[in-house]
Amino acid sequence: MSKSTFYVTTPIYYANSVPHIGNAYTTIVADVISRYKRAMGFDVMFLTGMDEHGQKVQSAAVEKGIDPQQYVDEMAQVWQRLLTEFDISNDDFIRTTEPRHEKGVLRLFERMMAGGDVYEGEYEGWYCRFEENFLTDLQVKDGKCPDCGRPVEKSRERAFFFALSKYEKPLLEHYDAHPEFIRPDFRMNEARRFVEQGLRDLCISRSALKWGIQIPGAEGYTIYVWIDALINYLTGVGLGTDDELFARYWPCDLHLLGKDILKFHCVYWPAMLMSANVPLPRSLYNHGWLRVSGQKMSKSAGNVVDPFYLANEYGSDPVRYFLMRDIQFGQDGNFTEENLIGRYNSDLANDLSNLIHRTLSMCKKYFDSRIPAGGAALDDTLPETCESTFRAYCRYMDELDFRAALESVWRLISFANVFIDREKPWALYKQGEIEKLGAVLYGVLEAGRIILRMLQPFIPSAAGKMLSQFGVLAEPGNELPEQARWGGLLAGSKLGDVSPVFVKRKLPKSEPERRAASDDERKKEETMTKQTITIDDFAKVQLVVGQIKSAEAVEGSKKLLKLEVDIGHEIRTAVAGMREFYGPDEMVGKKVAFAANLAPAKIFGVESQGMVLAADSKEMVSLLTIDKDVPIGSVIR
Repeated sequence: MSKSTFYVTTPIYYANSVPHIGNAYTTIVADVISRYKRAMGFDVMFLTGMDEHGQKVQSAAVEKGIDPQQYVDEMAQVWQRLLTEFDISNDDFIRTTEPRHEKGVLRLFERMMAGGDVYEGEYEGWYCRFEENFLTDLQVKDGKCPDCGRPVEKSRERAFFFALSKYEKPLLEHYDAHPEFIRPDFRMNEARRFVEQGLRDLCISRSALKWGIQIPGAEGYTIYVWIDALINYLTGVGLGTDDELFARYWPCDLHLLGKDILKFHCVYWPAMLMSANVPLPRSLYNHGWLRVSGQKMSKSAGNVVDPFYLANEYGSDPVRYFLMRDIQFGQDGNFTEENLIGRYNSDLANDLSNLIHRTLSMCKKYFDSRIPAGGAALDDTLPETCESTFRAYCRYMDELDFRAALESVWRLISFANVFIDREKPWALYKQGEIEKLGAVLYGVLEAGRIILRMLQPFIPSAAGKMLSQFGVLAEPGNELPEQARWGGLLAGSKLGDVSPVFVKRKLPKSEPERRAASDDERKKEETMTKQTITIDDFAKVQLVVGQIKSAEAVEGSKKLLKLEVDIGHEIRTAVAGMREFYGPDEMVGKKVAFAANLAPAKIFGVESQGMVLAADSKEMVSLLTIDKDVPIGSVIR
């Protein structure tokens, strides 16, 4: 029986600047949803990526004195690092400069033209270069863009138009027939008001801009960047390149987007799909902005929060947890480092880590590091509370109420901690009531296991480490409802190493020092576009000849392989994103170039201890192999 599919997307992020915490937030939300849906048995497609065309990108490249393609290639490395830093489990990363994207854009554009909805005319009106947005007289206030506050300019040029006005009534009818199409409800009302005010045909071309996708048969005209960008949701699942993949995942179940791009996604995008006779996505969720100490983030205010600094300082899991617990999804949220530390200490270190660590420590002390036999149940309160909590957790997760889902788990954590204090295992041991002691500790261990399974979508690395201390697999074979059933732990099983995963901490620096550290991290990202390195820089990379001894698919991922690589003096594990291009059997026996001194990284629960080198031409990945009989372990210079 085939699995139900679930397709979720983030907006694709603009390539003209490095990521901020708001970008990380949207991506983390998509990751939490994807991990939960996979655990519930869905066949998930999670797409994110980069919007690489348009005036801002071209201007940024000119400012740095490099070609736009080179600029976006380098910026893509920065954005993909964000995914690695925050343990994001995306299935694909679409870039609008890829050939597959261009093919899909032209396919949809041709469908819109075939329906008579694209025509040539003359555009005269306001244009905001920063937002790359066409504006009406009613939208412009005092000669400035209503979104960014920057001056707008009058634009007049021959152009291509999309007959957006034709879709006023169809859009309103769709809103009425599908109340879940735009969420939350007040965002639906906002989209409805925009359409009810009357829609003008939309200019969808630029003649003065070369950095974009050319309109077929219209030399010198590129497709408006917003039209180009929106189509990524189709090209990422094969429009124009893979009909089977497209049929498998489209229509999209959930587009995630910030409230500032509502008009493009909730009005322009469905109208384009109607024009091309493509089914509409099922739901678009518009979340709020992430404010810093109550203020909107901006470079001019100097309060842009660097996600790389946070991940380096606290680890990705505490940041993930804080954002999902403190912010009511759909509303504006507030970020302060003090609040992050507060959640870290009270929830993760004190409540969760304390529950797991002290229970495991008592099992180590009283039962020789083995899971005790449950024996006769003391009462049914702990199993019943776990069961009712899991039902509530699933209901909240399905409703995208992540805060409520986490609050329900934390009530169970509190219940388990109170249970320990009430039953006093240490006193039971002194009194010689070993059978009762075993039942108490088994009960708390089992509650802890279920708690960690529910927390895996939110804090995947930390939950995996704690589960390994229980002696169970971090990545289970069964689906979450089965894993959440009482009685999953096997009495007598050996526990893993027992050590606290979260330890209380203080703010690392004063406010000026934290800002300076964040600025330094941001400068590092911005300097990634430098063109040269020294021979000393290159010498820091230890490249050796390795031979792949085994290869297998990484469970839960569509593109990763787990490799065992012999590098002469030891066997290393490496995770490689080559499953789309190589079957496991094809990899075994190949001699490869191997980067041996990379810091270990946890990827989908597997610790990768190096990297196999490959060539990436965007459409094809090719393993770099050694063509002569060079001994394994030989140095590559």
